[in-house]
Amino acid sequence: MPVLHFDDPQNAAVVPAECLSEILDFHIPNLFTTTKVAMKEALPTIISNADGGVLREVNQALVALDLTATDADIIRYLSFIGRYLPIKSYHFLHVVPYFEPTDPFFLQNVEALEKIWERNDLIVQEMDSEVSEAFADYDSIMHQYEVAAGNPLSELLKAAEAYESDLVVIGTKREDSGFGILARNLIRKVKSSALVVPQQVETKLETILVPIDFSGFSANALETAATLGSRMKKAPKLVCVHVFELPSLSVYASGTDRAKFAGAMEVQAREAMDIFLEKFAADYPGEIMTHIIDQEGGPVAPYLFDVAKMEHADLIVMGAKGHSPVERLFIGSVTERMLNINKDIPTLVIKSE
Repeated sequence: MPVLHFDDPQNAAVVPAECLSEILDFHIPNLFTTTKVAMKEALPTIISNADGGVLREVNQALVALDLTATDADIIRYLSFIGRYLPIKSYHFLHVVPYFEPTDPFFLQNVEALEKIWERNDLIVQEMDSEVSEAFADYDSIMHQYEVAAGNPLSELLKAAEAYESDLVVIGTKREDSGFGILARNLIRKVKSSALVVPQQVETKLETILVPIDFSGFSANALETAATLGSRMKKAPKLVCVHVFELPSLSVYASGTDRAKFAGAMEVQAREAMDIFLEKFAADYPGEIMTHIIDQEGGPVAPYLFDVAKMEHADLIVMGAKGHSPVERLFIGSVTERMLNINKDIPTLVIKSE
């Protein structure tokens, strides 16, 4: 029996068409019968890669406010979701246009300087009013306010580093293309995990979508989602989605044979998903639904977003590369694309160490 090289068009092209069905019948079972063994052997590596990346609680959340209507949505959503992450302390930050207090103009115009600081006091009062109203039913809340001057992205990154924030929260407006440029750049560069809150978001959590690619990053996302959901009175449904891609068969396979190959891959992906869920979400008290999708063309993110909309997801929890300067520039193409196309569903991006 000749060996069929799926990634070698030169070899594949010499396979007689009449032999293709017989060859696929032989190779498909042999290609996939080791899935369970392979996944179990890979688990130690996945666990090692996932170690330390699960967001079980938030000691310090840095929250970016811009003094627009979006602030009320962010604060209201945090008063809801913060109970279940849970968030211990909040640092609310607003960045105003840059000014230099040592500039001769300010040194010679004390009155102008006083007006600037008076404005800062008003900003703090405005932030405190929003927070006090949203967190009124909390027994207590650890929080502080800050007004900084300069470039918003630079100041947010600086503050996240200075306060050792393990979560950065930022809002986006509906008119933005996907999540806004500032939000995407912040998620790409910040060391910590990040939560993006869309404008006019609902404070409910009935369904959480988690993309699964069987990596340590997706293991962190799954465990974070399961931990969060387990703390709720009624655990939300977890929707776990895996999108698989076939090797190119176009040079030697008909549509029927492609369907056979895709069917075999789907079966094995489901087995791998079962093992993955058993390891990282075995004790989850709520419903877990899985979607295994054949990536017939185009990027993965639109498939994930379509499922999120179809399942009416209230939150997306995704894994991303993490803490080194190089890795932070490449959070992952799927995560990046999801941030570009999503402007409706809150998204929690879990950074791994």
